[in-house]
Amino acid sequence: MFKLSKEDRSSIKYNLKQDYPNEGVLFIDLMPTFMDMKLMNKLADTIVDATEGLDIDTIIAPESRGYILGTL
Repeated sequence: MFKLSKEDRSSIKYNLKQDYPNEGVLFIDLMPTFMDMKLMNKLADTIVDATEGLDIDTIIAPESRGYILGTL
C-alpha cells in the first residue's frame, strides 16, 4: 500500500455530492483531479514509484474511477 504525502493529499481536487446516487450516500467526485494533467501525471508517478519492483501481471479496476486509474 502506498501513501501520499500531506502535500500531495492537499492537492487532490474533488467535489462532494450529498445523497448521490442514493439518499444517505456521500459521493466523492474525482473528475476535477482527472482533468488536471499535471496532477494526473503526479498521481501516475506516485503509483509507479509505489509499485516498482512488485511482480504485477493483472490489474482489476471494477468501477468507473478504477477504469481511469487502472490505465495509469
